[in-house]
Amino acid sequence: MSKENQNPEANRREHHRLAFEAWLSLSPVPADRASDEKVLRTHLHHALRPLRWLLLDGQHTLVRDAMLRQNPSIAPFLRMIEQKLEFLADDVFGVQAPESLPQSMEMSASGMSFEWHQPLPNGTVWVASVIPADLSRALKLPTRILRCERIDNGVYHVAARFVALSEMEIDALAAWIVTLQARALKASWGDEDEADYLRKVSLLSIRASLDR
Repeated sequence: MSKENQNPEANRREHHRLAFEAWLSLSPVPADRASDEKVLRTHLHHALRPLRWLLLDGQHTLVRDAMLRQNPSIAPFLRMIEQKLEFLADDVFGVQAPESLPQSMEMSASGMSFEWHQPLPNGTVWVASVIPADLSRALKLPTRILRCERIDNGVYHVAARFVALSEMEIDALAAWIVTLQARALKASWGDEDEADYLRKVSLLSIRASLDR
């Protein structure tokens, strides 16, 4: 487990930042739980499971893409498998998106920044429920507030760091971020760009598997 993400690879993971639209809600963590990462993880054990799903989904994507390059004719079979997996994932982790509009935010494997409608005291710990606009899953992320600055009347810019996440969960977030970045840029890729993406996600997925 990481205390403030002490893995020497953590700084490299932070270089990949994703700007995206998501629905965000915050739930306060009582001080007695926030002060002890083991207690916090026990409390959030079930809520953190979607991060494991992110890792498995990333590994599935790597294997699927490799198989399609070798044998494009299996595409219909792989689509059927993916539909089945999505059906099961929606049944276990699926959430209904709120009726309100999503908001803009940024995320790396170590933390996130966003705008909020009220001040959040520095050092307090919250469970952030993040539902990306293109993902019907709620990512539950324990976060510690680092900075909260007023930028407008009733609007605050907040920077927060994830706490109590395992190395596997951090790598799963990093692989997800790299994958979404790659999807946005893939149309303009050359062979070297795709090879670099595959290398990054493969390393993150392999290391996360070893950290379990």
